[in-house]
Amino acid sequence: MFLYTIDWPSEFVTFEKLDTVVLEDGRPFLILSELTKEEVEEIEVVILEIKEEDGEEVYDTVTDEELSKEVYAKFLKQQGIEE
Repeated sequence: MFLYTIDWPSEFVTFEKLDTVVLEDGRPFLILSELTKEEVEEIEVVILEIKEEDGEEVYDTVTDEELSKEVYAKFLKQQGIEE
């Protein structure tokens, strides 16, 4: 699955979905990584909370550091990676 977003000024950036994480309280999150043409040793992930507004799925950037850590820790656990 690929998602597209616009990075100003009007430059398209493509992201690859790495996983979906659902927290204990039932909130779902997408874990994404920007697709690049170069090989990188470490990838940066983007965490988006999946919400529903007016019957449509929308994605909200997670800005809360503690929430980001919680979601990222669960992502690593799902991937079988130890922190």
